[in-house]
Amino acid sequence: MCAAVGMLFGMQTTQIAVRIPDELLVRLDQQIPQRFASRAEAVRDGLSALLAERTMAERVERHRQAWIDQPLSPSAESQLRIDALALIGEEPW
Repeated sequence: MCAAVGMLFGMQTTQIAVRIPDELLVRLDQQIPQRFASRAEAVRDGLSALLAERTMAERVERHRQAWIDQPLSPSAESQLRIDALALIGEEPW
């Protein structure tokens, strides 16, 4: 890991060195002209997507566990179904 620090879009950044297989580099370089300004931008975008996906998975799991820990009463579940069907019925499809 390199300790070089710079500025990117007003943020403090740290440069890191990462080794990747040649095949992965070839695939990355094929994507850059269509989607990214540089390899660095592609890697940052990939890391951001990975972390966002992980964060969402953790939130979903916490939500799932909350429903297990505190299930709805039968009357609340019935009302939830009625409300959901009403919302679906209001959709223009």
